[in-house]
Amino acid sequence: MLDKLRIRAFARFAREYGEDELVRCLMRNKADGIVYHYDGQLVGDYDQCKTEDEIIIKTAIK
Repeated sequence: MLDKLRIRAFARFAREYGEDELVRCLMRNKADGIVYHYDGQLVGDYDQCKTEDEIIIKTAIK
């Protein structure tokens, strides 16, 4: 599971900012159109990033 860049980035974010902040950011990003999982798939917009730092950016830029 930790071989997925998205999962590593979210785990790092939770360590640095806390789980509540991770959930807040994910919910805000969802409201702004960032898709966690595409319909019928286990990948989404976060999987398009190439680095953990791209995923961790706290603003929703698609």
